[in-house]
Amino acid sequence: MNDIHDWFAGFRRYNQIVTTQTASSQAYNPQDFTKVTKALTKNCGGDLIHALPTSAFDFSLLWCPASELSRRDSTEPSWSWTAYTGPVTFPFDPTTCPDIYSAPKPESELFRSEVVQYNVGPPNAPYTIRRDKTAALRTKYPPYFHAPRGTNASVESNMLRFTASTISADGFTAEQLHYRGAEIPCSQLLNDKGQHCGVLMDYEHVISAPSHIPSTYEFVALSRSLRRAEPAAHNHRAANPSVHPMGTPIWDGGRFVWDEVVADFDEDVFEEGAWKVLNVLLVKWVGGFAERVGVARVHEDVWVGRGAGKKEIVLR
Repeated sequence: MNDIHDWFAGFRRYNQIVTTQTASSQAYNPQDFTKVTKALTKNCGGDLIHALPTSAFDFSLLWCPASELSRRDSTEPSWSWTAYTGPVTFPFDPTTCPDIYSAPKPESELFRSEVVQYNVGPPNAPYTIRRDKTAALRTKYPPYFHAPRGTNASVESNMLRFTASTISADGFTAEQLHYRGAEIPCSQLLNDKGQHCGVLMDYEHVISAPSHIPSTYEFVALSRSLRRAEPAAHNHRAANPSVHPMGTPIWDGGRFVWDEVVADFDEDVFEEGAWKVLNVLLVKWVGGFAERVGVARVHEDVWVGRGAGKKEIVLR
């Protein structure tokens, strides 16, 4: 890892460590993981908070189940993969998609954040996540009006605070998807008209599991990934299992497959476009706090049509 000096290459390596070593072996230990990733944070800058690199925080929030997960008996927050036992992947990471990271420089932006700033900690002592804003990360951020707050992040804090665009999850349903006859941790997302408008990155039975605590559900917009019109003809299954094709890829239990991808939405109903799909969180509100349920991709037209509004999110 000594030859890696920016977080675009650094996150590709981080992804590989988490996907193929740490989460898949269920061997997460905070001290050991910090040692394994020490070269990345030293060479690329930034640090880790609940095992997520702060410099590439927008990428790291988009982890998804690679199989069924179970919640650890710990104080780790729902927004980090460290709160769960089981394998995870990063299917929307632009640093591990050849069609995206090889895009010509005129297409300089590969990723767009929808969140001005993330803060961790209590409201009386917030710390602003220091995200990498260098050209190497090829990410566009919203205009930044607020000075960063706090001088020290504490991994003891599991509260993540930010303002984001949201819509209610009422009226949406999910349909389980299969690959070669087996269920995969990916479901079609259908709107209240029964139109395929996105995908939910989990099993349908997990998403729809009944809650015994009174709660409400919302989608929270985090970012957008570049969508290229056609895959490059020369790209094929890579030796690195965490490298994936365009769109929403399929994890077969050990690697991403290249002979099939999931349709993100019904193209006869929703318009294709480079930035038309939002990366969102499905969250469950319990009292004044939200918990992560899963990651979804939702077409922008649905978002606009549902009258999205800004909201302060307190995620734990």
